[in-house]
Amino acid sequence: MFILQISESCINIMKIKHVCFDLDGVLINSIEVMKLSWEGSCKKLNIQIPFSRYKEHIGIPFFDILELLDIEKNIWEEIKNHYDYISTSKLDKVFKFEDIDKMFTVLKNKDISFSIFTSKTKKRTDEILSKYFKNVLFTKVLCPEDLGDKKGKPSGEGLDIILKELNIEKKQFLYVGDTEYDVKCAENADVNFVLANWGYGSTSENIKIINNVNDFIKFINKNS
Repeated sequence: MFILQISESCINIMKIKHVCFDLDGVLINSIEVMKLSWEGSCKKLNIQIPFSRYKEHIGIPFFDILELLDIEKNIWEEIKNHYDYISTSKLDKVFKFEDIDKMFTVLKNKDISFSIFTSKTKKRTDEILSKYFKNVLFTKVLCPEDLGDKKGKPSGEGLDIILKELNIEKKQFLYVGDTEYDVKCAENADVNFVLANWGYGSTSENIKIINNVNDFIKFINKNS
């Protein structure tokens, strides 16, 4: 995994052949929908937990967030049902980050394949991809429901599945995320990582940070 201390010459050695993206905070901005969905669910079930606390854990599977928030397990499904219902009804408030379409064109022209590893449910992921990325050919889309007995983020087991299925060498694989959980995920899978600083999160780790999608395109052009 490369970090900021590594010299430019070392980074240039890596020739990227595959990029795996987190979804929320990297390809799309759905923070307003998350806020509306969480607050609506809490109101319905009389849960006194502000969105600011929920937001701290964005990046891991939904039920893992509820567990960290000390919410009783017997109402998890009910919370999820309300959350999903509101999220689906507010799909028009989700938007792609600027230059995302341009980025995919660059990757395709360079014959770099790409995938998604997200903590968003499969239903919600499919809704978003169908609406905003219907012409984008991902080689793999991995959601919590696809993991079987494997663990979600920050475990690296999801990335291991993608590496194995697509038969990609780690040195040619790049994971792009925006939260501390994504950093840990990449570390646990021992793959290259850059932080999408245009997303929701931040990190105290000393890692490669890219501020916007256009700069990421420049990074790809330099390392492929």
